[in-house]
Amino acid sequence: MFHLQRRVEWLTGQPLQALAQARLFGPLGLSGTDFGWTPPIGARQATGHDRDGMPRPRSRYAHPNAAYSLYTTAHDYARLLLEMLKAGRGESTLLSRAAAQEMLRPQVAVDAREPIERPGAAQGQAVFWGLGWSINRTAQGDIAHHSGANSTGFRSFAQFSPTRGSGLVILTNGLQGDELWQRLVAAVGDW
Repeated sequence: MFHLQRRVEWLTGQPLQALAQARLFGPLGLSGTDFGWTPPIGARQATGHDRDGMPRPRSRYAHPNAAYSLYTTAHDYARLLLEMLKAGRGESTLLSRAAAQEMLRPQVAVDAREPIERPGAAQGQAVFWGLGWSINRTAQGDIAHHSGANSTGFRSFAQFSPTRGSGLVILTNGLQGDELWQRLVAAVGDW
């Protein structure tokens, strides 16, 4: 992802943060989202916790890195998912339908990874990599998802179903947060 970031920066002549602000964060009103730490982000930033529930030092990723330095809120992330759903229906002014479909097209089969556990018709049958998204093929349509983890004490998960128009965002500030989102998704599927 960092190599892709550098290539896009070279092609556009803009650093990642300026490009993201002009083309995505600003137009979508994502006021709580940034690729680098800023004082306003720090004022709202949660403290991560280790597996024993003890606070971890706060991260301050000062240099934007597309692979791991995104600071965001659940509300802003949900707005991004909604924009992906709109783009898939051809209703986005930021992303073409063709671009959204290409992002969500299975690009590479991932045989070494099991689908995320979900109930009923949302149970995954196969896993693929799309462009920026992992894709679980299910009986009721593909479910795109992305998870995040870092050593500073955070775990995150977001998913959406273009077929059903549903999605969810889970942001946790504990190293055991992946256990929470896995149990929740196993119970609710793609609602």
